[in-house]
Amino acid sequence: MRSTAYSGCAEFCAYPGPVSAAGVSRSRPAGPRAAAEAELTGQIRSIHGAVKGAYGVPQITRELSESGPAVNHKRVVRLMRAAGITGRHLRVDDSRNSPVWVV
Repeated sequence: MRSTAYSGCAEFCAYPGPVSAAGVSRSRPAGPRAAAEAELTGQIRSIHGAVKGAYGVPQITRELSESGPAVNHKRVVRLMRAAGITGRHLRVDDSRNSPVWVV
């Protein structure tokens, strides 16, 4: 039997059937890291919108580090992927042999 040391267990201990550990952990409120990541995702969205989607991970990481505490680029990659945010990609138009921004 699992420990009942945390506060949310009383509700599940009263449940008449078996309760999985995943069911217990889903019922817990989000922690401070989730709140910080939600705020950081909002900042990423605002920077991305301000530059009309031109910035990718390196530039957004640089902007975030300049405006506040340093942020790791791997964290920015993870949050941008989860939010579906991507920068514009540069491709070369073969007919003109010059770079063209893809929107």
